[in-house]
Amino acid sequence: RATYWKLLLGVLPRQQDYWEEEIEKQRKTYEEWIQELILDPHAKYAKYIEDNPDGETVEDVTLADHPLSTSRESTWGQHFKDLEMMEEIDKDVKRTFPHLHFFNKDGAVGCTKHYEALNRILFIYAKLNPGIKYVQGMNEVLGPIY
Repeated sequence: RATYWKLLLGVLPRQQDYWEEEIEKQRKTYEEWIQELILDPHAKYAKYIEDNPDGETVEDVTLADHPLSTSRESTWGQHFKDLEMMEEIDKDVKRTFPHLHFFNKDGAVGCTKHYEALNRILFIYAKLNPGIKYVQGMNEVLGPIY
């Protein structure tokens, strides 16, 4: 069934010989999106310290970009907006087909690796499509495709 969805949605080319290469390319792109779009302000500071191991040149990179900053370029500001969107997505995803064993076989209702994947997919979609963002009910569309 998953293969048919990929073909119908144009994710896979019609020629089966190219499927493996195309899937590998798309997975790499998805991993890049995860790294690029899921922000962690703490990681930014840790990377700065790692890049300056002598300690003398390290300054507080959060001085201009701290959690209370109102700047539009603030990593923290974007992080907090992303958290709000993630919470909204998570509320809906936890209600995605709770009666199906596939989604709940690994643990408590709404807390499985499948729900985490749905959260991540919807969040990345929202970030890549800022005009649409996340709309309630997208989880119901993604559930059967996933």
